[in-house]
Amino acid sequence: SIDWIKDHSELNTMPKGTRVNWTDEETDKFIDLVYKMKAKGKGISFRKIKEQMQSYGFRIRTQQSLKNHYDFWGRKIRMLQQILGTTGVGYDPQTQVPVVDDERWAEIVQNYPAAEGLRTKPVRNADKLRYIFLDRHATGSMSFSPGMSSVPRVMSKMKSV
Repeated sequence: SIDWIKDHSELNTMPKGTRVNWTDEETDKFIDLVYKMKAKGKGISFRKIKEQMQSYGFRIRTQQSLKNHYDFWGRKIRMLQQILGTTGVGYDPQTQVPVVDDERWAEIVQNYPAAEGLRTKPVRNADKLRYIFLDRHATGSMSFSPGMSSVPRVMSKMKSV
């Protein structure tokens, strides 16, 4: 009831500076909801995302917490893309992490300390995040992911190096 909500309003807000931990399941649903909004050509409504997350039974989050989570994943995917664009860095689609020798990685981390974990922990939902934040996604004959049952025609024509 309304009285219960008023009596427990502290559950809806968190003190400024409080760190909010997200489960993988919450993050996956959050990114999926943002992705669907973006795919429909709509702006991101953190109020609607908050309502939808709550309807799925996830913890109550403030709109600011949702915005912070959105910003965190935007920084993370942009950092990954920046690293993948540097000399001497490849990408393993199976593990979804950068492939680079230790010496080059040490240089990258020295220049970008926030990148340290990207070499060992894959960025969850990377394809959706690229679409959301970088407006990049493969379609048609150029689309491929490790889980696909067949290799796209364009890839089967490529020569092995």
